[in-house]
Amino acid sequence: MHAENKPSEKTAAAANFFSYANTIQPFFSPVIQRAPAKETESPIDIAKYAKGDSLIKIRHELDSCQAAKLGKTSTITTQSKIDDQTPEILDQVMHRAAFCGVLSNYITLKPTSIARGHYNRYQHNRASDYLSTPADTGDSGGRFDSNEWHVAVKEYYEGIDSHFDSMGLAERREKIRTTGGFYDRKKDTVNVPSDANFGAALHEAVHRLSNPSFQNLYGHELNEGANQFFTDIILMDEGLQAGVVPEYREARDDISVIAQKVGLPLLANFYFKGSQPDHMKIMHKLGLTASETKIEFVSYERIRQAAKLTFFTYRPGIELAK
Repeated sequence: MHAENKPSEKTAAAANFFSYANTIQPFFSPVIQRAPAKETESPIDIAKYAKGDSLIKIRHELDSCQAAKLGKTSTITTQSKIDDQTPEILDQVMHRAAFCGVLSNYITLKPTSIARGHYNRYQHNRASDYLSTPADTGDSGGRFDSNEWHVAVKEYYEGIDSHFDSMGLAERREKIRTTGGFYDRKKDTVNVPSDANFGAALHEAVHRLSNPSFQNLYGHELNEGANQFFTDIILMDEGLQAGVVPEYREARDDISVIAQKVGLPLLANFYFKGSQPDHMKIMHKLGLTASETKIEFVSYERIRQAAKLTFFTYRPGIELAK
Protein backbone atom coordinates (compact mmCIF):
# COMPACT_ATOMS: atom_id res chain seq x y z
CA MET A 1 0.00 0.00 0.00
CA HIS A 2 1.37 3.40 -0.93
CA ALA A 3 0.54 6.82 0.41
CA GLU A 4 -1.35 9.16 -1.87
CA ASN A 5 -0.06 12.68 -2.30
CA LYS A 6 -3.48 14.24 -2.70
CA PRO A 7 -6.85 12.71 -1.82
CA SER A 8 -9.37 12.54 -4.65
CA GLU A 9 -12.60 14.51 -4.54
CA LYS A 10 -14.51 11.29 -3.98
CA THR A 11 -12.20 10.29 -1.14
CA ALA A 12 -12.73 13.70 0.46
CA ALA A 13 -16.46 13.27 0.02
CA ALA A 14 -16.29 9.84 1.63
CA ALA A 15 -14.30 11.13 4.59
CA ASN A 16 -16.68 14.02 5.19
CA PHE A 17 -19.71 11.79 4.80
CA PHE A 18 -18.34 9.26 7.28
CA SER A 19 -17.72 12.12 9.71
CA TYR A 20 -21.32 13.21 9.30
CA ALA A 21 -22.73 9.69 9.57
CA ASN A 22 -20.79 9.06 12.74
CA THR A 23 -22.63 11.94 14.46
CA ILE A 24 -26.04 10.35 13.88
CA GLN A 25 -27.49 9.05 17.12
CA PRO A 26 -30.30 6.57 16.40
CA PHE A 27 -33.22 6.50 18.78
CA PHE A 28 -33.09 3.56 21.15
CA SER A 29 -35.60 3.30 23.95
CA PRO A 30 -36.99 -0.18 24.65
CA VAL A 31 -40.37 0.00 26.37
CA ILE A 32 -42.10 -2.73 28.33
CA GLN A 33 -45.86 -2.44 28.00
CA ARG A 34 -47.61 -2.02 31.31
CA ALA A 35 -51.12 -3.13 32.21
CA PRO A 36 -53.88 -0.50 31.95
CA ALA A 37 -54.91 0.97 35.30
CA LYS A 38 -58.46 -0.40 35.04
CA GLU A 39 -57.23 -3.99 35.12
CA THR A 40 -55.98 -3.85 38.71
CA GLU A 41 -59.17 -5.53 39.98
CA SER A 42 -57.96 -8.94 38.79
CA PRO A 43 -54.50 -10.52 38.84
CA ILE A 44 -52.31 -9.17 36.03
CA ASP A 45 -51.32 -11.71 33.41
CA ILE A 46 -47.70 -10.68 32.94
CA ALA A 47 -47.34 -12.91 29.88
CA LYS A 48 -50.04 -10.85 28.17
CA TYR A 49 -47.88 -7.75 28.28
CA ALA A 50 -44.31 -8.96 28.04
CA LYS A 51 -43.20 -12.45 27.16
CA GLY A 52 -40.08 -13.84 28.77
CA ASP A 53 -38.20 -13.97 25.47
CA SER A 54 -38.95 -10.31 24.75
CA LEU A 55 -37.60 -9.30 28.16
CA ILE A 56 -34.46 -11.30 27.52
CA LYS A 57 -34.07 -9.60 24.14
CA ILE A 58 -34.46 -6.14 25.68
CA ARG A 59 -31.93 -6.99 28.38
CA HIS A 60 -29.52 -8.25 25.71
CA GLU A 61 -29.93 -5.07 23.68
CA LEU A 62 -29.35 -2.90 26.72
CA ASP A 63 -26.26 -4.88 27.70
CA SER A 64 -24.86 -4.59 24.16
CA CYS A 65 -25.42 -0.85 23.96
CA GLN A 66 -24.08 -0.15 27.44
CA ALA A 67 -20.89 -2.12 26.80
CA ALA A 68 -17.89 0.06 26.08
CA LYS A 69 -16.89 0.31 22.44
CA LEU A 70 -13.59 -1.05 21.20
CA GLY A 71 -12.05 2.37 20.72
CA LYS A 72 -12.49 3.20 24.41
CA THR A 73 -11.54 0.08 26.32
CA SER A 74 -9.68 -2.23 23.95
CA THR A 75 -6.25 -2.35 22.42
CA ILE A 76 -7.86 -3.62 19.23
CA THR A 77 -7.50 -1.42 16.16
CA THR A 78 -8.65 -1.84 12.58
CA GLN A 79 -5.19 -3.17 11.71
CA SER A 80 -4.87 -5.55 14.69
CA LYS A 81 -4.22 -9.16 13.74
CA ILE A 82 -7.06 -11.57 14.39
CA ASP A 83 -6.80 -14.13 17.19
CA ASP A 84 -8.87 -16.72 19.04
CA GLN A 85 -11.14 -14.01 20.51
CA THR A 86 -12.01 -12.43 17.16
CA PRO A 87 -15.30 -14.32 16.55
CA GLU A 88 -16.72 -13.24 19.93
CA ILE A 89 -15.56 -9.64 19.40
CA LEU A 90 -17.14 -9.58 15.96
CA ASP A 91 -20.43 -10.70 17.51
CA GLN A 92 -20.22 -7.94 20.13
CA VAL A 93 -19.54 -5.30 17.48
CA MET A 94 -22.35 -6.54 15.22
CA HIS A 95 -24.80 -6.54 18.14
CA ARG A 96 -23.98 -2.91 18.94
CA ALA A 97 -24.30 -2.02 15.27
CA ALA A 98 -27.73 -3.70 15.08
CA PHE A 99 -29.11 -2.31 18.35
CA CYS A 100 -27.67 1.18 18.75
CA GLY A 101 -25.33 2.07 15.87
CA VAL A 102 -25.81 4.40 12.92
CA LEU A 103 -27.08 1.43 10.88
CA SER A 104 -29.37 0.01 13.58
CA ASN A 105 -32.53 0.73 11.58
CA TYR A 106 -31.34 -1.43 8.70
CA ILE A 107 -29.37 -4.35 10.16
CA THR A 108 -31.07 -7.59 11.17
CA LEU A 109 -28.88 -10.10 12.99
CA LYS A 110 -28.77 -13.76 12.03
CA PRO A 111 -30.38 -16.23 14.46
CA THR A 112 -26.99 -17.77 15.24
CA SER A 113 -23.90 -15.75 16.16
CA ILE A 114 -20.64 -15.86 14.23
CA ALA A 115 -18.80 -17.57 17.09
CA ARG A 116 -21.22 -20.50 17.02
CA GLY A 117 -19.97 -22.36 13.98
CA HIS A 118 -19.99 -19.56 11.39
CA TYR A 119 -16.33 -18.58 11.42
CA ASN A 120 -13.28 -20.27 9.92
CA ARG A 121 -9.66 -19.19 10.30
CA TYR A 122 -7.16 -20.89 8.00
CA GLN A 123 -3.41 -21.00 8.43
CA HIS A 124 -1.60 -18.79 5.97
CA ASN A 125 2.11 -18.21 5.52
CA ARG A 126 2.86 -15.26 3.25
CA ALA A 127 6.02 -16.98 2.11
CA SER A 128 3.72 -19.41 0.30
CA ASP A 129 2.38 -16.54 -1.84
CA TYR A 130 5.66 -16.10 -3.67
CA LEU A 131 6.18 -18.13 -6.82
CA SER A 132 9.33 -18.49 -8.90
CA THR A 133 7.03 -18.19 -11.92
CA PRO A 134 3.21 -17.71 -11.89
CA ALA A 135 2.62 -21.19 -13.32
CA ASP A 136 5.46 -22.95 -11.50
CA THR A 137 4.94 -26.66 -11.01
CA GLY A 138 8.01 -27.13 -8.84
CA ASP A 139 8.68 -26.35 -5.17
CA SER A 140 7.19 -22.84 -5.05
CA GLY A 141 4.07 -23.98 -6.88
CA GLY A 142 3.69 -26.90 -4.52
CA ARG A 143 3.98 -24.65 -1.46
CA PHE A 144 1.41 -22.26 -2.90
CA ASP A 145 -1.13 -24.93 -3.80
CA SER A 146 -0.86 -26.80 -0.49
CA ASN A 147 -1.23 -23.75 1.77
CA GLU A 148 -4.34 -24.22 3.96
CA TRP A 149 -5.80 -20.81 3.13
CA HIS A 150 -5.13 -21.20 -0.59
CA VAL A 151 -6.85 -24.59 -0.58
CA ALA A 152 -9.94 -23.09 1.12
CA VAL A 153 -10.12 -20.18 -1.34
CA LYS A 154 -9.71 -22.53 -4.32
CA GLU A 155 -12.56 -24.75 -3.10
CA TYR A 156 -14.75 -21.69 -2.55
CA TYR A 157 -14.23 -20.35 -6.08
CA GLU A 158 -14.78 -23.79 -7.59
CA GLY A 159 -18.18 -23.82 -5.91
CA ILE A 160 -19.39 -20.35 -6.95
CA ASP A 161 -17.56 -19.48 -10.19
CA SER A 162 -18.25 -21.70 -13.18
CA HIS A 163 -15.36 -20.06 -15.08
CA PHE A 164 -12.73 -20.62 -12.40
CA ASP A 165 -11.62 -24.06 -13.57
CA SER A 166 -11.26 -22.86 -17.17
CA MET A 167 -8.74 -20.18 -16.14
CA GLY A 168 -5.06 -20.80 -16.63
CA LEU A 169 -3.02 -21.93 -13.63
CA ALA A 170 -1.33 -18.54 -13.22
CA GLU A 171 -4.65 -16.69 -13.40
CA ARG A 172 -6.26 -18.98 -10.83
CA ARG A 173 -3.33 -18.55 -8.46
CA GLU A 174 -3.46 -14.77 -8.77
CA LYS A 175 -7.17 -14.75 -7.94
CA ILE A 176 -6.45 -16.92 -4.90
CA ARG A 177 -3.45 -14.84 -3.81
CA THR A 178 -5.37 -11.56 -3.87
CA THR A 179 -8.32 -12.89 -1.85
CA GLY A 180 -8.06 -11.59 1.71
CA GLY A 181 -11.23 -13.21 3.01
CA PHE A 182 -14.65 -14.37 1.87
CA TYR A 183 -18.16 -14.97 3.10
CA ASP A 184 -19.56 -18.29 1.93
CA ARG A 185 -23.29 -17.63 1.66
CA LYS A 186 -24.14 -21.27 0.98
CA LYS A 187 -22.45 -22.42 4.19
CA ASP A 188 -23.09 -19.16 6.08
CA THR A 189 -19.46 -18.89 7.17
CA VAL A 190 -17.03 -16.00 7.52
CA ASN A 191 -13.63 -17.18 6.26
CA VAL A 192 -10.29 -15.44 6.84
CA PRO A 193 -6.58 -16.29 6.73
CA SER A 194 -4.68 -16.46 10.01
CA ASP A 195 -2.76 -13.26 9.23
CA ALA A 196 -5.85 -11.16 8.45
CA ASN A 197 -6.52 -7.97 10.41
CA PHE A 198 -9.64 -7.10 12.37
CA GLY A 199 -10.93 -4.70 9.71
CA ALA A 200 -10.83 -7.47 7.09
CA ALA A 201 -12.66 -9.89 9.39
CA LEU A 202 -15.35 -7.28 10.07
CA HIS A 203 -15.70 -6.68 6.34
CA GLU A 204 -16.61 -10.35 5.86
CA ALA A 205 -18.92 -10.27 8.90
CA VAL A 206 -20.86 -7.38 7.34
CA HIS A 207 -21.25 -9.42 4.13
CA ARG A 208 -23.04 -11.99 6.28
CA LEU A 209 -25.81 -9.49 7.10
CA SER A 210 -26.20 -8.19 3.55
CA ASN A 211 -28.94 -9.18 1.14
CA PRO A 212 -27.74 -10.90 -2.06
CA SER A 213 -30.07 -8.73 -4.16
CA PHE A 214 -27.59 -5.84 -4.06
CA GLN A 215 -24.82 -7.85 -5.72
CA ASN A 216 -27.24 -9.58 -8.07
CA LEU A 217 -28.44 -6.22 -9.40
CA TYR A 218 -25.34 -4.02 -9.13
CA GLY A 219 -22.49 -6.48 -9.54
CA HIS A 220 -19.54 -7.69 -7.49
CA GLU A 221 -17.38 -4.55 -7.57
CA LEU A 222 -20.05 -2.11 -6.40
CA ASN A 223 -21.23 -4.65 -3.82
CA GLU A 224 -17.72 -4.77 -2.34
CA GLY A 225 -17.58 -0.99 -2.31
CA ALA A 226 -20.91 -0.80 -0.49
CA ASN A 227 -19.83 -3.43 1.99
CA GLN A 228 -16.63 -1.54 2.78
CA PHE A 229 -18.61 1.70 3.08
CA PHE A 230 -20.92 0.18 5.71
CA THR A 231 -18.01 -1.61 7.40
CA ASP A 232 -16.29 1.75 7.81
CA ILE A 233 -19.41 3.25 9.42
CA ILE A 234 -19.46 0.39 11.94
CA LEU A 235 -15.73 0.80 12.61
CA MET A 236 -16.25 4.47 13.34
CA ASP A 237 -19.22 3.61 15.56
CA GLU A 238 -16.65 1.68 17.59
CA GLY A 239 -14.24 4.60 17.66
CA LEU A 240 -11.85 2.92 15.23
CA GLN A 241 -10.28 4.14 12.02
CA ALA A 242 -12.05 3.36 8.77
CA GLY A 243 -10.54 0.44 6.91
CA VAL A 244 -8.25 0.91 3.94
CA VAL A 245 -8.69 -1.77 1.27
CA PRO A 246 -6.93 -0.44 -1.85
CA GLU A 247 -8.85 -2.61 -4.31
CA TYR A 248 -12.21 -1.42 -2.94
CA ARG A 249 -11.32 2.23 -2.33
CA GLU A 250 -12.69 3.62 -5.60
CA ALA A 251 -15.94 1.65 -5.37
CA ARG A 252 -16.32 2.63 -1.71
CA ASP A 253 -15.85 6.30 -2.57
CA ASP A 254 -18.37 5.97 -5.39
CA ILE A 255 -20.86 4.50 -2.93
CA SER A 256 -20.31 7.42 -0.56
CA VAL A 257 -21.30 9.82 -3.34
CA ILE A 258 -24.31 7.68 -4.30
CA ALA A 259 -25.38 7.70 -0.63
CA GLN A 260 -25.42 11.48 -0.70
CA LYS A 261 -27.51 11.48 -3.86
CA VAL A 262 -30.10 8.87 -2.93
CA GLY A 263 -29.92 9.05 0.86
CA LEU A 264 -28.22 6.77 3.36
CA PRO A 265 -31.53 5.26 4.61
CA LEU A 266 -32.55 4.13 1.14
CA LEU A 267 -29.15 2.72 0.21
CA ALA A 268 -28.67 0.93 3.54
CA ASN A 269 -32.19 -0.46 3.51
CA PHE A 270 -31.67 -1.98 0.09
CA TYR A 271 -28.19 -3.30 0.89
CA PHE A 272 -29.24 -5.09 4.06
CA LYS A 273 -32.87 -5.94 3.24
CA GLY A 274 -32.98 -6.09 -0.56
CA SER A 275 -36.54 -4.90 -1.20
CA GLN A 276 -37.61 -4.30 -4.80
CA PRO A 277 -39.28 -0.91 -4.04
CA ASP A 278 -35.99 0.41 -2.61
CA HIS A 279 -34.17 -0.60 -5.80
CA MET A 280 -36.81 1.25 -7.84
CA LYS A 281 -36.41 4.37 -5.71
CA ILE A 282 -32.62 4.29 -6.09
CA MET A 283 -32.97 4.02 -9.87
CA HIS A 284 -35.46 6.90 -9.88
CA LYS A 285 -33.23 9.18 -7.81
CA LEU A 286 -30.29 8.44 -10.10
CA GLY A 287 -32.46 9.19 -13.13
CA LEU A 288 -32.39 5.61 -14.41
CA THR A 289 -35.35 3.72 -15.81
CA ALA A 290 -36.32 0.61 -13.89
CA SER A 291 -39.01 -1.76 -15.10
CA GLU A 292 -41.93 -2.13 -12.73
CA THR A 293 -42.31 -5.81 -13.56
CA LYS A 294 -38.80 -7.00 -14.39
CA ILE A 295 -35.75 -6.52 -12.17
CA GLU A 296 -32.62 -6.39 -14.31
CA PHE A 297 -28.91 -6.17 -13.67
CA VAL A 298 -27.60 -2.59 -13.67
CA SER A 299 -23.96 -2.22 -14.65
CA TYR A 300 -21.47 -0.35 -12.49
CA GLU A 301 -20.64 1.90 -15.44
CA ARG A 302 -24.28 2.78 -15.96
CA ILE A 303 -24.64 3.75 -12.31
CA ARG A 304 -21.41 5.77 -12.46
CA GLN A 305 -22.70 7.69 -15.46
CA ALA A 306 -26.10 8.29 -13.90
CA ALA A 307 -24.57 9.53 -10.65
CA LYS A 308 -22.08 11.64 -12.65
CA LEU A 309 -19.34 10.31 -10.41
CA THR A 310 -16.56 11.40 -12.73
CA PHE A 311 -17.69 15.03 -12.55
CA PHE A 312 -18.92 15.13 -8.97
CA THR A 313 -17.43 17.97 -6.95
CA TYR A 314 -17.85 17.66 -3.21
CA ARG A 315 -18.94 20.72 -1.30
CA PRO A 316 -18.35 20.72 2.48
CA GLY A 317 -21.61 20.77 4.36
CA ILE A 318 -23.65 19.09 1.64
CA GLU A 319 -26.77 17.53 3.15
CA LEU A 320 -27.71 13.91 2.71
CA ALA A 321 -30.62 13.31 0.36
CA LYS A 322 -33.81 12.57 2.25
